[in-house]
Amino acid sequence: MKQYKKSNTKCHWDTWQVGDVYYRENGEKPFMIVDLESTEGLCRHRSYSAIYCGQDTRVHDNKEYLILAIETDDTNPYMEKEDTMTKLYQVKGQDVYGYILATNSLGKQVFETKGTGAILTFDKSEIEEVIPYSVSVKLSGTGQAYDYFSHKGDLEVGDIIFGGQSNDYMVVFGIDTKSTKATKWITGSVVKADKALKGE
Repeated sequence: MKQYKKSNTKCHWDTWQVGDVYYRENGEKPFMIVDLESTEGLCRHRSYSAIYCGQDTRVHDNKEYLILAIETDDTNPYMEKEDTMTKLYQVKGQDVYGYILATNSLGKQVFETKGTGAILTFDKSEIEEVIPYSVSVKLSGTGQAYDYFSHKGDLEVGDIIFGGQSNDYMVVFGIDTKSTKATKWITGSVVKADKALKGE
């Protein structure tokens, strides 16, 4: 998690950039700008929207100058992100991954790319959450359904699993389910469903 402190650089509103981190002149907590007012017709002040103090809530302000923040190794609790902001997303059809920071005034997702830190914007339909491969199973005794992480290709529908998370055996009824309910890896011995008996 990136940490920040105040620099000695005082930035006029015409130099502000979406995705950059700043402090107010007398402020003690950093924030990231996620949306900016157009510069057309501006004379003295410029409005901005920001993720302030690590909260996924846009805060609007109107200033002429801000203080640029710089990264530091010091512990700074103000830039801790909530769990909802650490989910990994992918741009559909591209090998571009990152995190959603906020929604701007046009309703687009403000997206920070993983690895480069570049700030981009996308429609909601253009990105999707990256969810690990998962399978769905039912317990033999109760019929209760559960979801587990698994490696692609390890299990097929109809496989039976013994000696895992339950004293009952489990039957696989769904693969590549992309379930957000999965929290554990599936374990046990597998009897493969190599052949289905259909009777006469």
